[in-house]
Amino acid sequence: MAANNQEKIYLLPQTIGYYQQELTRLLEFERYRETMEMLQFLLSCDTSDLKARDEWQSLLEWMQTMIPELHMPPPPEGQEQDLTEDELFYIHMKEKAEREPEYVEKLLAVFERPDSWDKQVLALEQLRYLQHPRLRDVLRKWLESQPLPPILQFRTLQILKARGESGSIKIKRGGKLYVVDISDVPAGSEDYPRALKEIFQRVIRSDMNSGFPLEAFAEETWSEFVAYAFGTPVYIEILAEKPEARDAWAAAFHYMLLLTSQGSASMEEIKDIYGITEALEVRWERALRVFRDFAKAVFPSIT
Repeated sequence: MAANNQEKIYLLPQTIGYYQQELTRLLEFERYRETMEMLQFLLSCDTSDLKARDEWQSLLEWMQTMIPELHMPPPPEGQEQDLTEDELFYIHMKEKAEREPEYVEKLLAVFERPDSWDKQVLALEQLRYLQHPRLRDVLRKWLESQPLPPILQFRTLQILKARGESGSIKIKRGGKLYVVDISDVPAGSEDYPRALKEIFQRVIRSDMNSGFPLEAFAEETWSEFVAYAFGTPVYIEILAEKPEARDAWAAAFHYMLLLTSQGSASMEEIKDIYGITEALEVRWERALRVFRDFAKAVFPSIT
């Protein structure tokens, strides 16, 4: 969109909520360049929400300072072409830490003072690639000391596990305290328990795409749901389900996806596709309640 058109855009309060959610999702899935582009777009618009504008400006400046590589031009064609974006990011982080010995301390400081959790997401993803003797203690204390968004808790647990941390740890969720074992944390989607894999694959194999690019959205949303459920009784409940009951969870998740992305969905059509019989009605209703609660937590501006 041209700059002169952007200057005419006025962001309504409900629109700001939507963009805040989109920024969060971009950060959660490490799409940093897209995050910066969205921040630049938002700052070019008019809004009466000065607090939101200040937060966008602060986050953009912080990203430009901490990851200057993101707003540098891409390398010439052919240069580093065999490396993935993740590998390039790893190289940049190592080089930055070597050039600036205090860099890791700056990142750790974000977790030791009140700060926007958007910055904490970004700092956390950078710390995946770096070493520091205080890193484990800082992350563990931060994780146990306050309630955090589920995806942020989950990422922190994954990083602790990857760094050899073991044993139990307490996490706060919805006013409740849960004890989880770090060794039970899936390292990635390939490490999900069988029940979770089967539910997701059942959704992907369905023929209810209806022209909507369901798979990419489903994959991101399923990752968020796993993070949302991990460590809670819901997670244990799903893992204990009998194979035939997993269809009910897949159907309910698919219904929630369509409802969230398109605004409407045919409940009866979904149930027919997944073979939700009267015998599975109780599990279907239970799964619907769980995914409705999840959608309210993750997509509040939509639901």
